Amino acid sequence: MRLLNRDTGDLMMTTRRPARRLVTRAVRVGAAAALLFPISACELDKLLEVDAPSRIPAETIQTPANATLLVNSAIADFECAYSAYVVVGGLIGEELAVCIQTADR
Repeated sequence: MRLLNRDTGDLMMTTRRPARRLVTRAVRVGAAAALLFPISACELDKLLEVDAPSRIPAETIQTPANATLLVNSAIADFECAYSAYVVVGGLIGEELAVCIQTADR
């Protein structure tokens, strides 16, 4: 590619910088390797298996002795979700105002 020098009017030869492209390519290859290496080191057969010790099996809860517990839990979950729905709906519809006490008041 040929360009004219603004000061002298002489032709100048410009070249692309192959070293810069080489560094860019090396960075891209390194990033791809860094992302793919942990995946290749895993056992893909066990990738979706989940062991959740905090979860209780349904068989232990679904007994007649726990019926009151299940009903009260469902009521509490509904009350929590409904109150959050009402507050967010009021804030979005500008029916409620956010009044947060700050240090400068």
